[in-house]
Amino acid sequence: INSFKNRVFLIQKNTLKAWYLPVSSIAGAASALDFSDIFSLGGYLVTMTNWTLDSSVGIDDYAVFISSEGEVAIYQGTDPSSSTTWALKGTFRIGRPIGKRCVVKAGADVLILTTDGAFPLSKSLLTDRSQSQVAVTDKITKLITQDIASYGTNFGWQPIIFPTGNKLIINVPSSEGLTSHQYVMNTITGA
Repeated sequence: INSFKNRVFLIQKNTLKAWYLPVSSIAGAASALDFSDIFSLGGYLVTMTNWTLDSSVGIDDYAVFISSEGEVAIYQGTDPSSSTTWALKGTFRIGRPIGKRCVVKAGADVLILTTDGAFPLSKSLLTDRSQSQVAVTDKITKLITQDIASYGTNFGWQPIIFPTGNKLIINVPSSEGLTSHQYVMNTITGA
């Protein structure tokens, strides 16, 4: 469930469909958005998030949809039922997202936890997947890669911003529901 431009969006489990409600509604008839023509690799929708960019003419808000295969679709607008007020701004590929809780707002940007590491959405747009140095996890790439290979299908993967301590925490569920370990980064120094 996600809220964007005063609308509630819902992702239908294990499909490439999202649903949205009328403006300022929390119930009622939902309309479908089908991404099967957008996401050519198949899979299913994992998450939707909001992304805010500061442009030269003001602040732009985008709706971002991410598939299980690492395909990303970015939309801008207010009403998905109208092509004059809802437009696809771009699609691109990232590593496959890890877990259902793979995104976290990090200031105005969005951090995405993928098989390639944790990347800011803004840098994912501008770089190739092979450029791992733009990942916020570039200093621990080997550790993250090992954990994904060992525990990638476990529930509980999640990036978390802890603003009071200026920390980014990545939760790694090393045993399904029993134990976890975390990686912690100082968001100011990158340590």
